[in-house]
Amino acid sequence: MDIAAGEVVALVGENGSGKTTLAKVLSGLYRPDRGRLAWDDQDVAELDSDWLHDRVAVLFQDFARFMLTVRENIGLGRVERVDDFEAIRVAAERAGAHGFVSQWERGYDTILGPVFAGGKDVSIGQWQRIALARAFFRDAPLVILDEPTAALDARAEHDLFQRIRE
Repeated sequence: MDIAAGEVVALVGENGSGKTTLAKVLSGLYRPDRGRLAWDDQDVAELDSDWLHDRVAVLFQDFARFMLTVRENIGLGRVERVDDFEAIRVAAERAGAHGFVSQWERGYDTILGPVFAGGKDVSIGQWQRIALARAFFRDAPLVILDEPTAALDARAEHDLFQRIRE
């Protein structure tokens, strides 16, 4: 399988067919049992694992939900740039999260989750968009989305795929 720069590839298959496992191999979380994974003809096994991790953003179907502010949740995608609010806002726009976040009283300083006083209870779809913004904030050349629309309605799913293509 070859994936060219700018190409969008969708893997479709039954549950248990290996889609998530392939995503984990491509992201460097798993090493292949056989064959090889190459990046620009360079065998990834010969590279430092941090090199690959720096170039891949992944949003798995069981994404993390951090009981932190929206800004921090997205900023964790690239910790060294957590203070770059403009890039965080752009990532939220790309993920379709900016619209609802900007309407909240505390905006990007809203604590997510009802665990802490003042924390906002958000829908699974809103969580998914914030997690997607975190993946976009990584600004990685390879973005892997494992069932990125599982918690979205049909209109939101269509909108998300348009944003991904952009």
